[in-house]
Amino acid sequence: ILNIGAGIAVEKDKDSAINFLELRLKEMQVALQETSNQKQQIAASLEQGKQQMEQLMAASRSKK
Repeated sequence: ILNIGAGIAVEKDKDSAINFLELRLKEMQVALQETSNQKQQIAASLEQGKQQMEQLMAASRSKK
């Protein structure tokens, strides 16, 4: 018996269950990689914004 999500369980033979779980594992690995890539892009964007803000603050201080 294999829980396929949303409270649903199905009965599968051993090979079908293994194939299903391997497919789900691959899907999760892809999703994890995509999430990791998005995290890196967001971190880079935040760092760029931080640098721009620091430049603006430095320029503002030098005008005083």
